[in-house]
Amino acid sequence: MTPPCGSPALGAHLCHQQGEGGVHFSVWAPDAHGVDVCLFEPDAPAEHRRVALQPTGDGVWSAFVPGVGAGQQYGLRASGPWQPEAGHRFNPAHLLLDPWALALVGNTERLALQTGHMCADPLHPTQAWSDHQPDPTDNAALMPRCVVVDAQAELAAGLAIAPRPAVASDRVVIYEAHVKALTRLHPEVPEHQRGTYAALAHPAVVQHLQRLGITTVCLLPVHQHISERHLTGATTHSMRSRPSRPTPRPAPKTPPPCAPSSATWSTPCTAPASSWCSTWSSTTRPRATSTAPR
Repeated sequence: MTPPCGSPALGAHLCHQQGEGGVHFSVWAPDAHGVDVCLFEPDAPAEHRRVALQPTGDGVWSAFVPGVGAGQQYGLRASGPWQPEAGHRFNPAHLLLDPWALALVGNTERLALQTGHMCADPLHPTQAWSDHQPDPTDNAALMPRCVVVDAQAELAAGLAIAPRPAVASDRVVIYEAHVKALTRLHPEVPEHQRGTYAALAHPAVVQHLQRLGITTVCLLPVHQHISERHLTGATTHSMRSRPSRPTPRPAPKTPPPCAPSSATWSTPCTAPASSWCSTWSSTTRPRATSTAPR
């Protein structure tokens, strides 16, 4: 059962209000003059509905939309001042991603080339900020979409796959690791698994961590990311450029048999449930996946 709508939590959250289920949308935009949430049908190039968010204090804009559920695709549009030299680039013609979205769908490979101003070549910008003018072209067809996620159901499913090992708080030893850096050159991990989340559960990696006395592995980063526009043909190793703060990396096209059906939310796999080595991220309890971009 979804909880009642309480104090605004940023992002999109399932809840019920006055006996009716729906989604509570909330975004922090203190300098905006108006914010709309745009609802999309799957694969539709344009939104079929817009809902105006209302100011609720402290720069937060919110609204409860009844009848909307998990899986709903959405984006944001914001109006406000156009003052690039002051950091204000409000352009309601351009669809925005929710910085607190829990999942994204769509291609993010060219997201770094999206600009709110008219630019002939984003890879080689030449204009001064004072010369930037807002681009009136609607970019919704080129943008990935945010997805409403039933976070409670996903967390429960993740725990069912790999229950959290019982480790006393005074016995926890955290090892921070990068998925690729930890596994890419490991000689005992099969070549096709190296650099992927599946490699973390390989007995050779688990035994290595156990020999070190590690109880908990913190994977950083495991979030959806984009590579900077100047990295043509390459990807950034640190993956710090995130279109949405809590969105996990996308799941593989074919999830393994143990993975839940809602693969959009899948994140790195833990070691086998019988092991005391657990894996977690700053967003959610990890889930089993077989691969990840190297």
